[in-house]
Amino acid sequence: MSEALRGRRVMVTRPEMQAGALVLELRNRGATVVAVPVIAIEDLVDMAELRAACGRATDIVLTSANAARHLVELADVLTGRVRVWAVGPRTVQALRRAGIQPERSPSDFTASALAGELLAGDTSRRHFLLLQAEMAPGLADRLREAGVKVETLAMYRTVSRPDAAAALDVALAAGIDAITFLSGSAVAATVAAIGSGTRLNGVVIACIGEATAAVARRLGLHVDVVARVHTGAGLVDALAGHLA
Repeated sequence: MSEALRGRRVMVTRPEMQAGALVLELRNRGATVVAVPVIAIEDLVDMAELRAACGRATDIVLTSANAARHLVELADVLTGRVRVWAVGPRTVQALRRAGIQPERSPSDFTASALAGELLAGDTSRRHFLLLQAEMAPGLADRLREAGVKVETLAMYRTVSRPDAAAALDVALAAGIDAITFLSGSAVAATVAAIGSGTRLNGVVIACIGEATAAVARRLGLHVDVVARVHTGAGLVDALAGHLA
């Protein structure tokens, strides 16, 4: 195993409840983890609305593990006629823990790749329900452009943590070698909290995928690492490879 991360101070910006696996992976590689959760997750779920929407759907699509835990309460609706799809390994794992077996996920774990899977075959009688973040990009538009019936339901929103600015000030003053971003919302919250991307000059910026990296670049950050495998472990591997 590469020693490239040993002794490196690596910031994790993910919400605390979701950061465990990434923190463990970094520590197992010898990194010193600087945990600064910059965003929090707020539920928007109306269970009656969710139940009704699931009853109309032939295909339920989850783009985040944040939406998966609510489906366990709807096992009676998820009959054999309903197919459940997922983006990302954490979403797949969350569904399986709830006793729900999703359809095959695309190997690169992106919404774009999943769109290709969803549109394969005859879609004329299918009704897609996307359970997603309040401001989720892309997938619904891609499906609608293909002429299929799509319904969306906002399950949660990400909000900036009010204590993020002070925590980032402390961490940056102490010095970090790298910062990890696993969502565009974490990038946006970080830049808003620090005031200027120039405060990250000299810090290796590592993003879990191109969508997150695109947000970082749009906000004026230099992106050094983009993981090819869109998982926490894939991000750590990419970061270690860059620092080797």
